[in-house]
Amino acid sequence: MIDNMEAPENDLKNRKGKIKLNRYLIREDPNEKQLKALFSNFFPVNIETTPWDDIMIIHGYSPLFRKINEEEMYPEYIAYLKSNDDLSISLDRMEEVAS
Repeated sequence: MIDNMEAPENDLKNRKGKIKLNRYLIREDPNEKQLKALFSNFFPVNIETTPWDDIMIIHGYSPLFRKINEEEMYPEYIAYLKSNDDLSISLDRMEEVAS
């Protein structure tokens, strides 16, 4: 328990965004390495789905997102994964989609 200490600024609360993910990648063909790489730097807080398509819109926080103001809508990002020499997979970068 932290008591009588000044808490550090929570930078993550201002780094909100959303990514789109095909439902197939989680329900039909989950790949543990890919999911670990993505969700190690992206923390979901809400998932939107619709019955007429296979896309999930996942809202969350990431230290890789830019800081946004409270009034701003969640920007959309594309997550780029890369294969490493040791056959592991890592999150290369999050790139904001131009609106």
